[in-house]
Amino acid sequence: MKKIIPVVLITGLIIITFLNVFVLNKSVSSDLDTVVTEYDNKKRTDYVDADGKITVATDKHYATVIKTYDDDKMIEEEYFDDKGRKVSSASGFHCRKRSYNENGKADTDTYYDSKGKQVKTTAGYYAYSRGYNAKGKVNEITYRDMSGNPMNNKYGIAFILRELNKKGKVKREFYFDKNGKPATSNLGQYGVYNKYKNGKVSSRTYLDEEGNPMETYYGYVTVKYTYSDEGVLLETKYFDADDKPVTGKYKEYGDRYEDGHKIYLDKEGKPIFRLDNYLNEHPGVVLVTGICIMMIAFMTKGSKRWLMIALYMAFIAYMTLWGRETGDTRSRFELFWSYRQFFIDPNLRKSVINNIWLFIPFGAMLYKQNSKRYMIPVLVSVVIETVQYFTGLGLCELDDIFSNSLGSMIGYSLAGLFHFF
Repeated sequence: MKKIIPVVLITGLIIITFLNVFVLNKSVSSDLDTVVTEYDNKKRTDYVDADGKITVATDKHYATVIKTYDDDKMIEEEYFDDKGRKVSSASGFHCRKRSYNENGKADTDTYYDSKGKQVKTTAGYYAYSRGYNAKGKVNEITYRDMSGNPMNNKYGIAFILRELNKKGKVKREFYFDKNGKPATSNLGQYGVYNKYKNGKVSSRTYLDEEGNPMETYYGYVTVKYTYSDEGVLLETKYFDADDKPVTGKYKEYGDRYEDGHKIYLDKEGKPIFRLDNYLNEHPGVVLVTGICIMMIAFMTKGSKRWLMIALYMAFIAYMTLWGRETGDTRSRFELFWSYRQFFIDPNLRKSVINNIWLFIPFGAMLYKQNSKRYMIPVLVSVVIETVQYFTGLGLCELDDIFSNSLGSMIGYSLAGLFHFF
């Protein structure tokens, strides 16, 4: 039985990786059509594939959304899978209900699970309400708890105050906690200043507590955006306070988006080849590379194997730590949270698969009969996540440790079977 388990696991992983490359990633909302049906006081929108079959949009986490209206005002929104079963949206709730103020303006959105119980969104709040200026434009946002009181979201923000331009677009906004004190958002900024072109944000400058331009965690002050004529984002570029090009999170000067892939750019706007980005964007290559390195590890012995181990440990450090800016300390200690969303979130699915494959060859290289070397990859993974926690080099997660450990145990067990036969 013990000999069968690793074979089953590696076979299952190969199948899932194959499906991820050729099937699952084809079901994102941008690759699907929508069919809208209106009846009574409801509007139903279905995502459908090329054959007209209702299909779950993996980035949205649902196949169908049904909105209920009262006097042309949306009061409820529910989400369903391709079988018509109620499911959670990507934001962590099954149903959203909206109330309106005395002027008929949308007031508060409140979120519920499948049983009608109020639930916290993935952004860390149970409801949010809007405030309006004299022109009827939203200039305040308040995040609320189950009792309707202001609460901090996952970034520590309870209030957003906005200054709008003449067209009603957000020109500036600043963040405050539930006590009314200035708060920072995801990049360390206290606020942002937006410029627009053709209705799209053409540049975003991050602001400090006093409203002055400030460096984010990753070193840039301003991000500039380029769009296609259809309004699709094509490029982002990073600049300092003097409007000089600087690098972003992965030491790139900008990013280009082509066919669903992100391409890092140098100072002149030319593509930069980075192995980690290439592997992350091409899961098929991960599959082939993982199998090849694992087979080489099976057949390598003596000093050559220790050289492979040293080189592969350097490769692991490169994939998990190298080239990432420090400062954005993040962690998530909820075990299996990414696995629960494995089939409905393409980015999480890709991350889980890559983390498992990354450590399979490592486990195979370390195999030795009647040895406890299988613990080495586990310890290496713990060290990596600890470094990420204290430096902000990536997201420190228990799920990563589990995925890495699972991969190493698969590789280690398969190496044992190889030597057995």
